Amino acid sequence: MRSYGLPRASPGKRTPSGSGKAVAPLDKWLSNTNVVRIVALCIGILLWVVVHLDVQSNTAVSSTDSKNTVTNVMVQALYDETQYSIVSIEPAEVTVTMKGDAVRIRQMNPGNLKLVTDLSKLTAGTYELPVTTESELPKGITLEIVPNKVKVVMEEKKMKEIPVQIDLSGQPAAGFRAGTPVMNPSRVYISGPASKIESAESARATISVDGANQNVVKKVKLTAYDKAGNEVKGTISPPVLEVEVPITLPVKAMPLQIKWIGQPASGFAVSAIAQSVEQVNVYGTQDLLDKMDFYDGVEIDLTGLKEDRVFSLEIPVKNKQLRVDPAKLEVKVTVVPSVTKTLEGIPLTLSTPQANVDVKLTAPASGLVGITVEGAPAIIERLRVQDVTAQANVSNLGAGSYELPINVSLPQFVKRLDGNKAVVEVTPKVKPEASPTPETPTPTPTPVPAATPTDVPASASAQPTPTVTPSASASPPPASAAAASASP
Repeated sequence: MRSYGLPRASPGKRTPSGSGKAVAPLDKWLSNTNVVRIVALCIGILLWVVVHLDVQSNTAVSSTDSKNTVTNVMVQALYDETQYSIVSIEPAEVTVTMKGDAVRIRQMNPGNLKLVTDLSKLTAGTYELPVTTESELPKGITLEIVPNKVKVVMEEKKMKEIPVQIDLSGQPAAGFRAGTPVMNPSRVYISGPASKIESAESARATISVDGANQNVVKKVKLTAYDKAGNEVKGTISPPVLEVEVPITLPVKAMPLQIKWIGQPASGFAVSAIAQSVEQVNVYGTQDLLDKMDFYDGVEIDLTGLKEDRVFSLEIPVKNKQLRVDPAKLEVKVTVVPSVTKTLEGIPLTLSTPQANVDVKLTAPASGLVGITVEGAPAIIERLRVQDVTAQANVSNLGAGSYELPINVSLPQFVKRLDGNKAVVEVTPKVKPEASPTPETPTPTPTPVPAATPTDVPASASAQPTPTVTPSASASPPPASAAAASASP
């Protein structure tokens, strides 16, 4: 028998290495050919057993059938989406039972199941169609779909353009206001079944501005609604818009007033002005805006102008709590050679004097004045007497004689050249004397003496003598009358 492995050492001999040690027992075993063969045989048997048991295990498992039921699986319709729209699928969801190898069923993801009903070769109408799957199933796995048919209503597709409406919720921070939402585009398209799309009136979304003190910018998803506020199902394009809601202080539009300073050079006058801004928007607290009817603060100096000029100016902010829009303006001033004109017969009026004086206009005695004016030819040519008013101010004058300047109202950029004055006489008012009131005399009564009994004839006692009581206005009776009354 041939020997494979290490050479056997002679008994009682030392190893060639000269270490003086005997060969280990394990080395002796490994050096024995029969031992090596037995070990190899055992390893082979063990490997065969392991492989055989695994195959049996797989065979046993494979031979076990199982099933898994999945509910509410959505059915998708296959159709020409450019020409048609699905109105309804009934039922829209079905129940699927997967049958077959348990291991393979467990390895499947129910969420990946795709169930379809095919209308790709059909036109608008109502159909009852089978439900199938487009999912690739493992070998040996079958599906049971309940129900296996669905009712589908398909209509021709319609597209309609509708406006976008952004609704705001909440209130901005104190003192601020929400402006009109800004979006682009302001109109969108909705497509879907003709029977439903026809009722769509607007595409809406809601943005909250609660507590905002600056512009709110947000992307919103649009939903279509009909006139009654009911949602309309359809495909909106674009489905999402970016919307900006301006958040500003209260605003008030008011005219811009320019203050003109100085005069053009001698012999020249302003014939026209052109402002790039006639009206400004003023932002501020409501109490400030309520007090303002116009916005001023812009000044332009015309001193020495002999030709046209364009002024570029910033509109000043008069209060830190205000903001003005726009912030700049341009003003073109047209200058031409001037002309003069005299206007005669202008009525002169006096302002209201104090209550305790009378005022008399002594010059001009006629109450009419004449003035000389200068300005641009186009303006002076149109100027008439009725366009001018003249007045002297006597409101604070006491008694005396005064020479007063005459204040004349003229159109803008027309200059007065004369220095005519008015003369007035102011006198105190004379109080009228009160008429004396006649006094009414109080009548004095005359006492009547008591009657003294006397012997008189019976006829006399029947005729008593009357007693006269004089009144305050009565005159004493004449002597003859008194004597007559005294005689028997």
